[in-house]
Amino acid sequence: MTATAPALMTVDEFLELPDNGRERFLIRGVLYEKRMTFRNPFHSSVLMRIGQILLNWLEAQSQIQAGVVGGEAGFRLRSEPASTVGVDVAVVAKDAPYYTHGKRVLFDGPPLLAIEILSPSDRQEEIEDKIGEYLASGTKLVWIVSPGLRTVTAYQSHRPPQLFAGDAELTAEAVLPGFRVPVSRVFETM
Repeated sequence: MTATAPALMTVDEFLELPDNGRERFLIRGVLYEKRMTFRNPFHSSVLMRIGQILLNWLEAQSQIQAGVVGGEAGFRLRSEPASTVGVDVAVVAKDAPYYTHGKRVLFDGPPLLAIEILSPSDRQEEIEDKIGEYLASGTKLVWIVSPGLRTVTAYQSHRPPQLFAGDAELTAEAVLPGFRVPVSRVFETM
């Protein structure tokens, strides 16, 4: 006897799920769900620091038409098969379209840069699935930030991952030409 694969979920079905304190995302129609993680001070501090660094840099760049969003900003990466995620920090084009379902509004399409900050509850498989889906859907650059290790790993399609630590300069040439910041600044405490 063979097992039948579960039916794939659509974005609209995903958005209609009750808000029950669960952390969820959808990759290629498959629902990932876990108990909501309370963000620790290290996660929250790094999220704000990265957002501040990116915002300050973008405000000084008149030629780059992009913005920064954070705090589990919702993205419909693709509609078929459906992929919907919340991103810790993202750089988006100023003219990025929106997807609306009832009162819920998401960005409709991938971010230019997706930044995921690791939490103790994150599983390696989930992170790898998210990275793969970001890149497959058109995200140019993905940063995986480890507050515990004080590292940033950068992922781009058709390139090996790059690990940045200490005073190494973190770059985002694929999205933000000229952007450079020592990794140590990302982890400075406030």
